[in-house]
Amino acid sequence: MSLFTNFEAVLGMMGALLLIYFNLLLLCLANKTFKYYGVHIARFLTFSDWVFLFLLSILLAYAVVADNLVVKGLVFAITTAGAFALFVDALLFRLYSIELEPSSIKEFFVDRKIFIAQGKTQINLIIFNRISALLVTWLWFIVSLLFDQNIIWATTGFLAQSLFIIAKSRYKISVVLLGVVLLYPLYFVIDFFIEISYLYGVYIAVTLPILGFVLKLKYQHTEFFQNSNSFEHIIGANSMAIDDSVTFKPSDKLLLDVPINDTHSSSSFGLCKDANVLIISVESLGKKYIDYYNGPARFSIFDKLAKQGIVSKNHYCISANTDNALFHWYQGSRKNPYASLTKLSRYDTWFLTSQNIDSFGMKQLLSTSGFKNILDNKFIGAIKSQSTNNHWGGSDQVITQQGLDWFLEHRDQSSPFFMHILNAQTHVNYQVSNTKKYNRFSSGSYGRYLNAVEEGAEWVENIFEKLSNNGLLENTVVVLCGDHGQSFGEFGYKVHSNAIIAEQILTPLVISHPKIKPKSVDISSHFDILPTIFDLLGVTDVCNAYGRSLLSDKAFSPIPLYTKTHRGSMPSSFGYVDMDKKILIDMIYKKISHLNHDDMPTRNLSAKDKQYYLNLAYRMLSNR
Repeated sequence: MSLFTNFEAVLGMMGALLLIYFNLLLLCLANKTFKYYGVHIARFLTFSDWVFLFLLSILLAYAVVADNLVVKGLVFAITTAGAFALFVDALLFRLYSIELEPSSIKEFFVDRKIFIAQGKTQINLIIFNRISALLVTWLWFIVSLLFDQNIIWATTGFLAQSLFIIAKSRYKISVVLLGVVLLYPLYFVIDFFIEISYLYGVYIAVTLPILGFVLKLKYQHTEFFQNSNSFEHIIGANSMAIDDSVTFKPSDKLLLDVPINDTHSSSSFGLCKDANVLIISVESLGKKYIDYYNGPARFSIFDKLAKQGIVSKNHYCISANTDNALFHWYQGSRKNPYASLTKLSRYDTWFLTSQNIDSFGMKQLLSTSGFKNILDNKFIGAIKSQSTNNHWGGSDQVITQQGLDWFLEHRDQSSPFFMHILNAQTHVNYQVSNTKKYNRFSSGSYGRYLNAVEEGAEWVENIFEKLSNNGLLENTVVVLCGDHGQSFGEFGYKVHSNAIIAEQILTPLVISHPKIKPKSVDISSHFDILPTIFDLLGVTDVCNAYGRSLLSDKAFSPIPLYTKTHRGSMPSSFGYVDMDKKILIDMIYKKISHLNHDDMPTRNLSAKDKQYYLNLAYRMLSNR
């Protein structure tokens, strides 16, 4: 008798379908939970995920009830390969910010020694704290497919528990194994409910596709329906691919050319000759969060500096990640970098931070940029004993003051100084030392951030006070800005590094000196900071500088924007800014938008327009 003429077998398949579908959804969600842990990209399952997994569940459900070891073995091989692909995809993203897709596989094997060396410090922690739980979950699921469909009941609860464990790294694999022991006997006592569950499975199998179709008609323009599934990139089915046949308009050729600007062209050239330079970049300080730009956090020191300085209305950090931001600040182009501070041969150069800069190659970056003295929390901790550590680095107040003491004692007093100071407390998880004083906002993530920003303003004021008391602030060019911004769920993104949305990519900027007349510029980028400083100092022969002095009358050159995270071989989000036009390409959510500086849509794009801007932005970024 045929399988589908046996009503009991059909009911069995429907019941298995429901349970398998639920388990696969959990497995896919576990992949996204691990993959985007710490990156803070929205982890919801898309409509495409739900449909793909439903179709896969039908295949698996047939394997459960089919009395055929060949079928079971084939399904086992296919599903295990799929689960392993999800595992590798998540691991590659966590370690290297790339995804599993044909081009990245080729790239990995070509440079495998470099990749392995980069990931060695993290891989053990990742595998044993999270991936082991994922693998045990999958193996238990395979056992239920091959040997006994009733075990799937136990698997349901076990998978739910495993998903929670995967998301919480402090739980070890022993807890997962204990879950297996406790949940295994459950299927013996629930045979009474099997028939009811099968009927419910039939109901779900029939109504779920209908419900999905109705919802898609009503909400087809939402991210849930527009975003791709978790498997598309793995099989190389990229709907946002570069089309080499696209021809660019003559008016857009400027975007493809790499602009090289001189810095000694303004009438203010040499206005602050031989002045000291103090750059303070506040970690994760977005433009929209401080009161000067109508934000909620008080940051009065910015207003004081603006009275004697240049303020940017829209300052772009280029890439919302500290090491990328610093690279473009001091070395310009990835293809043609330059050691900018070597032009300041007379200057005593210092970099002071309460962060740990051993990671991400930051220490090497600072050294090759020309910083002769680099003080971080480890260096200060080695010479002082009071330093208290937070999640990301050391205490801003303690380490900065101790670092300044070291600077004052060891600096070359016969030379002007160039100092860059970077804090840590405004980095996620947002540390506030004086909670009695800085508690105006709620204790949630956003509130903690704003409280940390307000305390960060006091940190800046304390730096000024220390230097002023030692007579080192009177003739000093001061730059105050954020290294990048921060987001709190806008467009599905949190924190930074993963998007070029305004919250992450726009920061405050003021460049101040008593001789500078107050001025505002509509748009600037990290590329422009050093050319402006060199213009004020009267420094010539600055080769390969992308930016221009903000004191000059030179036109703004379009700048590329991109993320540290990747989608396949391309940044997960990239684009460019050209005066008041911003093109945003989002490879995660499959969007191409024509926006203003505040990310408000300014033009509806046709499919042809979107393909054109995708190619233009990609070529612009590739050329740099």
